[in-house]
Amino acid sequence: MNVPETEREEEKKWVCDIRKEDKKAFKAVYDRYADKVYYLSLKFHLTEEEAKEMVQSVFLTLWEKRAHLQEHLSLNAFLLTITKNRILNLHKRKAVEIAGVRTYLRLRDEACTTTEDYVLFSNMEEHTLRFIDSLPPRNRQIFLLSRKEGLDSDTIARQLNLSKRTVENNIYQAETAIRHFLSRNKVLEKSILFFIAWMGL
Repeated sequence: MNVPETEREEEKKWVCDIRKEDKKAFKAVYDRYADKVYYLSLKFHLTEEEAKEMVQSVFLTLWEKRAHLQEHLSLNAFLLTITKNRILNLHKRKAVEIAGVRTYLRLRDEACTTTEDYVLFSNMEEHTLRFIDSLPPRNRQIFLLSRKEGLDSDTIARQLNLSKRTVENNIYQAETAIRHFLSRNKVLEKSILFFIAWMGL
């Protein structure tokens, strides 16, 4: 699809202005292309929160690379290429994390569980379940329906008479809070992996 001459000229001016650190030009580019980055991210199965983070990351890269932008650069192609590459990398990292959890669980099953491991996990389980109990009631209820009863977002939404988006947002908020809790408490990496798998995070 050919880009109209007026649009090419507009992009060319934006690129020149951004190279000069013109924040108004940068905002104009953001306003033009942010939704494209966001909806492309959703199309490739990122969550709404991940899609929002992707928009911020992509445009931060544009600003950081401003001095190296070529005059005839297609901003549309540049931004969408960065987005696709980062989506691919994100999915690769997720796959590696999942594979790592599964490998750890398999090795754990094959090895003898030491008293130290058992005590560590038991203590972590106790403290984390207590932390889950301290979550806001709606977060806690939806998270437990999802992770402990295995209900999907549509089923929970119907059961609680909520929108699917509300359900997904509550699950994400609970997951994020639990991960931060584990991180703050400096739990050993292998124990985090095991516990995340056990909790279904």
